[in-house]
Amino acid sequence: MKWYRLLMTNSEGEEVSLCAFRGEIPTVPDRDSRPSTEILEWDLASWVGSYSIQHDGPMNDYLCTNQELDIVSARVRDAVQSHPEIARDVQFLPIHVRRSTGEEIPGYSVMNVLPRIEAVNREKCFWLKEADDIDPETEKPRIYAIGRVAVYAKALAGCEVLRLLDFPSSIIFSQRLADIWTSNRFTGAKPSRLDATDDEVPKGFVSKRHRPARLL
Repeated sequence: MKWYRLLMTNSEGEEVSLCAFRGEIPTVPDRDSRPSTEILEWDLASWVGSYSIQHDGPMNDYLCTNQELDIVSARVRDAVQSHPEIARDVQFLPIHVRRSTGEEIPGYSVMNVLPRIEAVNREKCFWLKEADDIDPETEKPRIYAIGRVAVYAKALAGCEVLRLLDFPSSIIFSQRLADIWTSNRFTGAKPSRLDATDDEVPKGFVSKRHRPARLL
């Protein structure tokens, strides 16, 4: 199976989307870390918004935010939820999105991807940078940057969407979800092909599965 990393980007001629650089999200106190488990108590007053008219760009399907959250439109949510085999791995948390004028744009959600799987093939990645500290999740040097990601394909078997436990900065898509994303022409981000190797998964790699998500 082919695998993809969701990257924020703008197609030719596509304006940069609204930049949600402020907000209040009490449920996620550390805004530099994305939620990694199902959230059962979500503050329905949570909101994000832009600072100025210059950041009030068009409402793309994937929004730019400095709060390390993946905020998507109702179009994305509905497309994912129409596929139970994908929806089981995602929780959608409603969030208010506001322009700098105070105008609220309805229908957006935080896309909380639940599975976390250790799958980075460090030997096959290009420009992989490790920190001096040890990642407590993997008990290996923490990865803080990768130019081109390579993964162990066998470690991802059985998933349609996930985050890499050892490099959780992006959402990872199966071919099926990448096709759904591109066929619907969702804006603001696009799937980028990963190097998925057939190498055997090293012993001790961590896989965090979960119970089915509760869709709010």
